Parts: sequence; C-alpha cells; structure tokens
Amino acid sequence: MARRPRPRGRGLGALLTEYVDTTLLLLATALLLGSQAITILRGSRGHRGEPREATAPILGGIGAVAGFASGLMGIGGGLVMVPLLAGWLGMPLKRALGTSLLAIVALVVPGTVVHAALGHIDVGIGLALAVGAIPGARVGADLALGAKERTLRLVIGGGLFVISVGYAVDQAATMLGR
Repeated sequence: MARRPRPRGRGLGALLTEYVDTTLLLLATALLLGSQAITILRGSRGHRGEPREATAPILGGIGAVAGFASGLMGIGGGLVMVPLLAGWLGMPLKRALGTSLLAIVALVVPGTVVHAALGHIDVGIGLALAVGAIPGARVGADLALGAKERTLRLVIGGGLFVISVGYAVDQAATMLGR
C-alpha cells in the first residue's frame, strides 16, 4: 500500500483535494477567477496612489497563498500572484507576469509531487497538454511583450472574467442537477 504524503507547506492544498467536494472546489475556482479578473480590469484605469513596498514578508505571504491555491485548485499560482503584484502592490503588469512565471516553476513542483503520490495525474494527458502549452506560452509571451499595459490588462482581465462566468454557470448547473 502506498504511503500517503504528509501535508507540508505547498503540498497541503494538494492533499486537501482528497477531502473537498470537486464541484464546490471548481465553483470556488470560478469565483477566484472572477475576483482576480475584476482586480486586473480595475487596474486598467491605473494604480491609484503610490505602489506598496514589496517587503519579504508580503511577498512570502503572496507566495504562500499562491502555493496553497496551486495545490488545492490545480492552478499555476499566477492567478493569485499576478493580480496581487500588479493590483495590490502596483507592479507593472508585464513585470508581474514575468515574475510570477519564475515563481510558478518552484510552486508547481511540490503540489505535483503530492498529486502524483495520490494518483491524480494522467501522464498521457499531461504530456499531450504540454505539447500545446509550450509553443502557446511562447506565443503568449511574445504578444504580452508587444502589448501596451492597458490593452494587456483588458485582454487578460476580460478573458479571465468570461472564463470564470462560464465555469461558474457550468458548476452551478452541476450542483443543481444532483
């Protein structure tokens, strides 16, 4: 019998997926997407006031929240980091995107290890997704680098908002159909 991993740090979110209702988890993901989309869209009018100082405790807290969300909801963590860095701290969106990509490399490993130990990974599907994701990430990065800050905020925030509404409607229908 395989030994269950002990919940440590970022692996705790992944371990909790064993105990959380998936429909509720997916509905929470939709709500998180929607709230972050609004944060990004509000930033399209410009950050009000002086940017906050990005101290180590603040950045560590953002990383901890992103890591927990990554393990629990199967997201990369940028969904949490980018709006907090760009919206709350006042970091330019392009810098927030690039910074979160670097941090995500460290974020996804612990959650992936725990999900693998729990048998939650379909390697074939994961590899097929990677075949499209790798060139897609390159094209997306090129487009982001060429876009103006306001345009980038509107595209990213608007896209996330549309996805969140569709996701929420789908999960609400699932809950009602039980």
